[in-house]
Amino acid sequence: RGPLDLRGLGRLARLLRRARVDILHTRLPRANFYGKLAGRWARTPLIVSNISSMYSNHFQSLHGRIRGPLFRWIEERTAGLSDVIVTNSDGVARDLAARHGAQRVPVLRIHNGVESDRYKQARATGAATREALGIGSEHLVVGTVCRLVPLKHVDDLLRAAAVVRRDRPGLRLIVVGEGLQRAALEAEAERLGLGGAARFLGERADVPELLAAMDVFVHPSESEGHPNAVLEAMASGLPVIAAAIPGVDELVRDGETGVLVPPGDPAELARAIGGLLDRPELAVELGLAGQALIARQFDVATMVRRFEEVYERYFPGRR
Repeated sequence: RGPLDLRGLGRLARLLRRARVDILHTRLPRANFYGKLAGRWARTPLIVSNISSMYSNHFQSLHGRIRGPLFRWIEERTAGLSDVIVTNSDGVARDLAARHGAQRVPVLRIHNGVESDRYKQARATGAATREALGIGSEHLVVGTVCRLVPLKHVDDLLRAAAVVRRDRPGLRLIVVGEGLQRAALEAEAERLGLGGAARFLGERADVPELLAAMDVFVHPSESEGHPNAVLEAMASGLPVIAAAIPGVDELVRDGETGVLVPPGDPAELARAIGGLLDRPELAVELGLAGQALIARQFDVATMVRRFEEVYERYFPGRR
């Protein structure tokens, strides 16, 4: 409760002692902070902490220019309380290596994973999902799935879609997700003349089916760790256009499993979208290559097995 909850810290430490927890696995900054302190207080044998986004952007983007640097400083100074740190991409690992405190702790990389078969099988529902959304088979559907916050740059996607739609009036845009920017983004879509061509669907539980209704997936975010949204889109067999940033470039290999564009460049984004819509055979080729990559390297079973190996390797007495 709130940014500093000493009672919560005490409750967590008592819970860890009472349950005789062997391994405490924390994820995300607030959980890392409280978990590491409580775990040490409770003498938990093994503390594994996940860091899944860039230190250089995460704290300021979520907590502002004043609290963000303070929270980042706290996270960096308490890094050494973990026994093992796991990042979800090589990009995050490199970012972490530049931060004080991490050098004293083993840093491992375990990529995120998804249930690839679930998304592959959902492709068969595409036509039905389009019909439910009032989108015809003649339309070209571009979509994204994300939190509606400035970091994700959905505004760049709206500007790019407006440009692409000038020559392709059948273009439809699907934005799945919720966030503080939703009202502003809906207003921007109206201002750009997208009108009913842009659909903001909010938070949904049927993401695999919604991905199946798309022709191209776009991820213009300026900072990520290893985005599940891109993993899911690729598992669905969609061609992905994404900003060329660390973490994303470990999934989207330009010209092989998708298309990379400079971050914050709506004009390049528009060119990439138009290029794939005009070359459906290339879009299918990239989508299938991405789908195969996810099934081969980024399935959830692979991720689980890697974490099991970490628990076994670093648990005291088993090293």
